[in-house]
Amino acid sequence: MRETVLDLGSTSNIVDSYETTVQDFFDKENTKIENIVNEIIDLVETDYQDTILIKKIDNLENVVKKWDLKAQPIQLIARSRGTEHEISNEIYDLIRKLVLNLANEHSLFEISKRLTLLQKEVFAEDDSILERAEEDIDSLDDLVKIKTERLEEAEKDEEKFRKNITYSAKIGRIFKDTLSISPEGIHWKGKFTKLGDITSIKYGATRHSLNGIPTGTTFTVTFNEGRRVTKIGHNKKDIHGNFVNSLMNSVGIRLLTEMINGLRDGKEYRFGELKLTDTGVELNRKKFFSKERVFCRWNEISLGHGAGTYYLCKSDEEKKVSIELPYLDIENVHILETALDILWKKEGVRKLSDIFSS
Repeated sequence: MRETVLDLGSTSNIVDSYETTVQDFFDKENTKIENIVNEIIDLVETDYQDTILIKKIDNLENVVKKWDLKAQPIQLIARSRGTEHEISNEIYDLIRKLVLNLANEHSLFEISKRLTLLQKEVFAEDDSILERAEEDIDSLDDLVKIKTERLEEAEKDEEKFRKNITYSAKIGRIFKDTLSISPEGIHWKGKFTKLGDITSIKYGATRHSLNGIPTGTTFTVTFNEGRRVTKIGHNKKDIHGNFVNSLMNSVGIRLLTEMINGLRDGKEYRFGELKLTDTGVELNRKKFFSKERVFCRWNEISLGHGAGTYYLCKSDEEKKVSIELPYLDIENVHILETALDILWKKEGVRKLSDIFSS
C-alpha cells in the first residue's frame, strides 16, 4: 500500500505565491468593502428609505462573499500554521464597526445580526473571529428581545393615549352638530383642526340668571391655530367635561411641555398682565392712579380661584400685589394653573422648569 505524505512546506509556498498573485484583488475589494461600509454609516444618519438601506446591505454581503472565495485558501493555511490572516482581520473589523454603529447608534438590531451571521460564515476558518461573532449574536438576540418588548409597550401606550383622548358627542336640540376629538384632530361644524396646530386653549362656564333666578349655564371652549379661532359653546356639562378632559390630555400636555422647555431655555411668557419666568412672576401693586410691577419668587406666592378667574398674589400683601386671570378671556391660563399645581406639590423646587425632574 502506497502512502502519500503532504508536504506542508510546499503547500505553504504555493499559498504564499497565491496570496501574492491575488494581492491586487484584495487591495481593490478591501477598498470597495470599506467604501460600502462608510456609505451605509452615512446613509443611516439621514432620512433614508428602508429599501435603499437593504440594497446596500445586499451589495455589501455579495462583495464580502466574493472576497471570501479568494481568501479561504489563505485563511486555511494560516489556521494550520496557528497564525492569523491580517487582511481577514481588517475586513472583520470593518464589518464589526458597521455592526456596532447600526446596533448602538440606530437600534437596527436585525440588520446587525444579519451582518454578524455573515461574519460567522465568511470567517468560519478563524476560531477567534468565530467565537467573537457568536458572542455578538447572543448580545444582538438579547437586544432584539428588548426592542420587541419596548415596541409592544409603546403600542400599548399609544392605544391607551388614543383611548384617553378620543371622544365624540352630538350637540343641538333639532339640528345636531358632531363634536369629536381624536389623535388626528378636532371636528366641529364642518371644520377640522389638527391637534399639533393648536397654539392656545381656554375654556370655562358662564352662569345666566334673570331677576336673580338661574336660567342655565353656557360652557365654552376656544382654541387658536394661528389666525383661525374656533369657539365651541353649548349647555351640556357632561359633554364639556369629557371634551375638555380629552383636550387637556392631548393639546394641554403638549403646550405644558413646550412652556416648561421654553422656561428652561430662558424664555418668558405672558398671561394677560402677568409675566411668567422660570423663577417667579411679575404681579401688579395697585395704587390710586397707577400700577407698579413687582417680581415675586415662587415661595412668595399664593394661588386661588374665584368668579371664573385664577389669581396669584404676594402672600404677605394679598390685596395690594396680585393679578386676576379670567379663564374665558386669557389664553392658556389652565396650562399655567396645571404647572403651578405640580410645583406646589413638590418640595424645594425653585424653578418651574424643574417640576418634571425626579
